[in-house]
Amino acid sequence: LRPGTYSVAETQPAGFLDGIDTVGSLGGTLGADVVTGIPVAPGDLGSGYDFGELETTSLSGSVYIDDNNDGVFDLAEDGIEGVTVTLTGTDDLGNPVAESTATAADGSYSFTDLRPGTYDITETQPGGFLDGIDTAGSLGGVVGNDSVTGVVVASGDAGTDYDFGELEPAVLSGNVFTDTNNDGVFDATEIGIEGVTVTLTGTDDLGNVVLLTATTAADGSYSFTDLRPGIYDITETQPAGFLDGIDTVGSLGGTLGADTVTGIVVASGDLGADYNFGELESAELSGNVFVDANNDGVFDVAEAGIEGVVVTLTGTDDLGNAVVEATTTAADGSYSFADVRPGEYVITET
Repeated sequence: LRPGTYSVAETQPAGFLDGIDTVGSLGGTLGADVVTGIPVAPGDLGSGYDFGELETTSLSGSVYIDDNNDGVFDLAEDGIEGVTVTLTGTDDLGNPVAESTATAADGSYSFTDLRPGTYDITETQPGGFLDGIDTAGSLGGVVGNDSVTGVVVASGDAGTDYDFGELEPAVLSGNVFTDTNNDGVFDATEIGIEGVTVTLTGTDDLGNVVLLTATTAADGSYSFTDLRPGIYDITETQPAGFLDGIDTVGSLGGTLGADTVTGIVVASGDLGADYNFGELESAELSGNVFVDANNDGVFDVAEAGIEGVVVTLTGTDDLGNAVVEATTTAADGSYSFADVRPGEYVITET
């Protein structure tokens, strides 16, 4: 070079982000990919006019249905399309960063061509799902509620597996019904009982105590929806005017008790059905003790009842319980045994 004043300019190379440029040994003024006003005298050897470049970085992950609720996106699990994921933070130049994207058909998302910096990734909770386990990916960070914050990204980093697990809501349902044939099965011809209180208790996968109540509809049905995975108990409040019948453990199992099913294990997306509570309409046995004036075995209108006679009911009900009840005839000679369970009985007059 002849003596003079020169500028050195770099054409930004494709596939790189602009880094830090340096004024060399002869001085000059630094600009964007350029050093201007470099004074060169005879014999000068100007060196160190360097242009630093950065490899592009990326952050990526997935939003998915975590069927087994373990926080790992397994091969058999499905991604969720169309979920908004937002990247915020500050790059190495001090610039604020705010970008959003939507997950693809396989649930994946990515933010590319990022400068080094410190970033936060936030998921917008998708409708129709319950919040599952979220995961800090390969570059670390702090997991929060639908977010991973404080992700430190250097030149060339490719942060992966910033995943957001979601849960399909579970349902537990059943019926309270009049079990006409007392077989524990809600037959098509049998009638549901409206207005019965059914209670759900238990603990969900997050350790939260659950206490919900439902009231049976006109057809006797009830349901508990939007349930998280957990272990639950269903308890029926015995409806007035009915006798306790046969209750049924539904499709997800559990342990049958008195008007309750306990220990129902519910996973993401489970539909537990047929937790049914059968009820019996109470039976009645009645009659009269009377003076049979014409000795024909018929209690005629003109004949008189006999008051104070002891009548006894004995037998065995449908539960195998021995039954012994006694009553006394009224002034008109009548007697009755109410709230009688199905069974075989003997009526004896003293």
